[in-house]
Amino acid sequence: MTKKHTEVVLAAGWDYHGGADNSLYAKTWRDDLWSGTTYGTGSKTTIPKVVTPTTVVTLFDFKTGNRTRYIKGKSDWHRMDKVLQGTVATDTAGGETDVAITKRHDDDSISIVHVYGYIQDLGVAAAGSLLRLDIFSHAWVGGPIMINTFETAAFSSTTTRDPGDKDGRSKDFDSMARVADLKKAFASGGTAKMWGCQATTDNRTIVRAAARAKDKSAKMKITYAGKDFDISADEIATAIRTKILPNTYMKALAKAAGITMHGAPPGMGANLRAVGSRNYMYVDQSTYALEYKWYADVLGLKPDATGYFAYVP
Repeated sequence: MTKKHTEVVLAAGWDYHGGADNSLYAKTWRDDLWSGTTYGTGSKTTIPKVVTPTTVVTLFDFKTGNRTRYIKGKSDWHRMDKVLQGTVATDTAGGETDVAITKRHDDDSISIVHVYGYIQDLGVAAAGSLLRLDIFSHAWVGGPIMINTFETAAFSSTTTRDPGDKDGRSKDFDSMARVADLKKAFASGGTAKMWGCQATTDNRTIVRAAARAKDKSAKMKITYAGKDFDISADEIATAIRTKILPNTYMKALAKAAGITMHGAPPGMGANLRAVGSRNYMYVDQSTYALEYKWYADVLGLKPDATGYFAYVP
């Protein structure tokens, strides 16, 4: 081993709807970062070869509750260790019932805080080593949904995390005690990506209304978050630019870590794609052609090859 190493951290949320094993998407991306090629767009594409023989790839699997570290061996991936996060595995038996969600909240099981802690420890022990953080899970603009828990009322209106909450929140970095260590972990040019959805119906509704408006200054009736508004397309653009985008999880992490973080555009959902044995998440740019055109024409935002926006510090 060399005196210095690099790291890639992958976090795979548990699909509480039961349809996907998100660790497969993480492992496909691990393999792509090693080979320097991807099929994430549906066809073979060259990407930077990020993983080298001295790169530790760390996978947090929220379905099993384990953190597993790998390095590339001669023929396959060598598992360095596998460590349960917390004291119990994720309770996946109850699905989405209130009882099951409450149990997951109360259990001492894997949490997004374990991912943050690992990165913060890297900032102390191996500053500048983290090349990428990639999160594969259900998500919304407020953060990745790792096992679908909740904030209790005592914490929902504060910047303090609910200790039982296992999911990511935009506010996580406001009260993070070791945010400087988180930032130190990332290499110069380091990046992050949240591959899940931002498919909040209200956000898609207002973007589509703004995109279809013939008179951008004329008022129109819009229902957003259960409230009725008289608002123009120009005002919608201002609201997205100044209120919605700055308050996303991607923007919050980007600012805290001093990196660029990619994520889906507000209002757009992620799709799943299998190419042979490879598994990918992407945002279908044909499905959201109207929205992408509006984001580009009005806000100057264009997606990467797989449909995600760059949220910069």
